[in-house]
Amino acid sequence: MIDQEIKQETIINGLCNIIRRQFPQIPEGLLMSAVIEQAVADLKAAGDDAYELRKEAAEYLSGYMEPAEMCGVSSDWIRMLVRQSGLHRLGGQRQ
Repeated sequence: MIDQEIKQETIINGLCNIIRRQFPQIPEGLLMSAVIEQAVADLKAAGDDAYELRKEAAEYLSGYMEPAEMCGVSSDWIRMLVRQSGLHRLGGQRQ
């Protein structure tokens, strides 16, 4: 179980680093990338309201992401990365 958690955390950190580099390194770009990164991190949320948080994050990451598009980063590209990483499956899981 711990190995799986470490693997998920490593994937999340790597995915966030890849996404972050695509955003302009100006205050607005950093803010917009933080919105996307938080949704990615929320896919692994734990705690009392974790199921709803994971579900909302998965829904957000499966749709049109205005913050990304405003910075010239394709929502399609982010969705592809999330799917390829396998993290999209965490969104609907109860833990």
